[in-house]
Amino acid sequence: MDPSNNHSCIYTKDITKNITLYTNGPFKGEIDANTLEFREPRCKPLVLLMAWLTAKPKHKKKYAQVYINLGFDVVVVQITLWQGLWPTIGSHVIAGETINFLEHNKSYAPIVVHGFSAGAYQMGEIMVQMSKDLTRYAQIIERIYCQIWDSAADVTEIPEGLAKTIFPKNPSMQNFLRKHT
Repeated sequence: MDPSNNHSCIYTKDITKNITLYTNGPFKGEIDANTLEFREPRCKPLVLLMAWLTAKPKHKKKYAQVYINLGFDVVVVQITLWQGLWPTIGSHVIAGETINFLEHNKSYAPIVVHGFSAGAYQMGEIMVQMSKDLTRYAQIIERIYCQIWDSAADVTEIPEGLAKTIFPKNPSMQNFLRKHT
């Protein structure tokens, strides 16, 4: 059976402004606002889907569907361009929220990380924060069984990707921004 062809219902629950849970049934539980812990553990495998900057809901839903059909819950983390440009009030905060969620929802195991483009940057932010207290976060790292990366950009490619994201249909402005970033 092709997991992407089974179009069962997908339900979503916003955990934070930038983190969304995708499941195969309605989420009726409560979430602690401080720890992001589910009051009732899910006891399922989890995909941590690190989305690209311009991923639309239909894109995220398509990937979530594949994993849900395989028995996973999916948590999608997505940053905006501005959150990446101002990390202290953006990507660093979202990294902390993601870690908080993973730390307090220990029943999610194993974890598969599937990331795209800017999602690799965001996962890097998560790893930097966890590296500051490896003893505390070892239980998260030990639950990560697999990582899948598609179009992960490194620092040298940021001017190119940034220019195309901000000015997708304006080559002149893309060139200008590339030269000044």
